[in-house]
Amino acid sequence: MHRLDENILVTPLLLKRFQAEGEFEGADGRHYAFLQRSNGEFLVHDTHGPDPGPNARIFAMDMLTGLNSRLNNGGAWVIVFTHYVNPPVAFMNGHYDRFVLLWMDEDGDVQFPVDWEGTVEQAMIEIGYDAFMNQCNAAHVTWQSAHEMLDARPHEKFKRAQGQRRPSQTRH
Repeated sequence: MHRLDENILVTPLLLKRFQAEGEFEGADGRHYAFLQRSNGEFLVHDTHGPDPGPNARIFAMDMLTGLNSRLNNGGAWVIVFTHYVNPPVAFMNGHYDRFVLLWMDEDGDVQFPVDWEGTVEQAMIEIGYDAFMNQCNAAHVTWQSAHEMLDARPHEKFKRAQGQRRPSQTRH
C-alpha cells in the first residue's frame, strides 16, 4: 500500500484538479472521486454528483487497491469519475461517461493522468482490468523517463501541492 499521509493525499490542489477534470471539455463540473488511505480505507469526494453506481465503485476500489499496493512507485493513485449523463427517463440510472486515474508523487503533486472516455462497463469489456494496470505502469515509466531526462536540480524543483511556489516566482 502507498505511504502518503492524509494531509499529503488530500490537498486543496487535488480538489481543484478534480473540479478541472469535471469541467474538462465543457462538462458541468460534477464529479465523484475515490481516494485510498495508506491503511487501505477509502475516502469519497463528490460535488453533489450522483453516486457512480456499484460497478464503478467496485472498479474504483479494485483499481486503487491494485495500483496502490503494486504500482504506487512512492506515490499514490486516485480516481475521479466525470461527465455525468442523465438518464433518458426518470426510472433509469444515469452514469459517468469518463474517468481519470491520477498518480500523485510523494509530495502530493499530481504528475500525470490515465483517462478513459466511456463507462466503466465499456472499459472492462474493451480492455479489462489487467490492461488498465499495464497502461498505468506504462504511463509511469514514460513520466519517469521524461523526468530523468530533464535532470532537474534540487533548487529547480518545488512541492506545489504543499504550497511552494516555483523557483521562477520566488526570484526577484
